[in-house]
Amino acid sequence: MPLKYAFTMIAGLFAASLPETGAAQEGPRATRAIVVQVLAQAARDCRIVAAEAAETPDPLATGWQLLSMPSITCNYRGSPTVRLWSLNSGALAPDGAVPVAQTASLPYELRIGGQPVGRPGGTAAPLSAVLPLIEPLLPRPTEIALRFVDGAGTPAGDFADTIYLEVIP
Repeated sequence: MPLKYAFTMIAGLFAASLPETGAAQEGPRATRAIVVQVLAQAARDCRIVAAEAAETPDPLATGWQLLSMPSITCNYRGSPTVRLWSLNSGALAPDGAVPVAQTASLPYELRIGGQPVGRPGGTAAPLSAVLPLIEPLLPRPTEIALRFVDGAGTPAGDFADTIYLEVIP
């Protein structure tokens, strides 16, 4: 979303505050100098620059596994909120399976910026996390990690899910 600017131009003629020079007047209040005040207001904004995905996660591993390290940049000093949701509501589904009709899936939970946030829901039930303080215009690498909830009984096959991430200033 591009930054939005609202400009206000204020011009004032201050003939009384300038010395008389004897120059020809061009109008009733003409002067040699004016003051123009320019005011701008920029809305808060944050951007995400995607990073390359880390290695494919191992469904038999029990610890946190790095998924990605995107950089988040905001135009203000503060702690933005990140919303996460998943196409399959926090589970890797057999590749090509319809999310609602999952027979065998691999449930997982997420961690963002070192903070565990739980198992993501779908678009109607996203997870939210407040990131640590971000300085203006300095990209902050932000870890996204995954941990499988139950590594026992993992069936063989190819599994997939899509995770969506949105930063709210």
